[in-house]
Amino acid sequence: MDKANISKTLSSARAVPTDKAFHFYIGLGDPTGEVATSLGDFLDKLQAIDVRSIEFHFKRQDFEKWTKDVLDDDELSRRISGINRTAHGEMLREQITKVVKSRIEELALAPSNANVIRARNEDRTRTQFTQAP
Repeated sequence: MDKANISKTLSSARAVPTDKAFHFYIGLGDPTGEVATSLGDFLDKLQAIDVRSIEFHFKRQDFEKWTKDVLDDDELSRRISGINRTAHGEMLREQITKVVKSRIEELALAPSNANVIRARNEDRTRTQFTQAP
């Protein structure tokens, strides 16, 4: 799945109201004006936002807090926490976007995996009841 489709898939999924959205800042009292209301939107903003904003929020662990407390995604929060705390600049952006994109891909695939498993189970059940001993 390409980036545009992944972001589009998750733009509406897990969307939060503006008051719970992630508001990007470059520093205390210095908002960028950028706001992410979903995980797909968050990825898009991470890829374009001033890297100083990423560094600011990463040091404060704001990304981990938002993904855990607002999006209720403990796994993504844990993965972001696992990024080397000394990373900075474009290397930091790359590492965070890689983690977020990977998580989005997992979440995007989850419903279709569930449908495949459900279909397999239905096929097994149908086979069990249609075959005479």
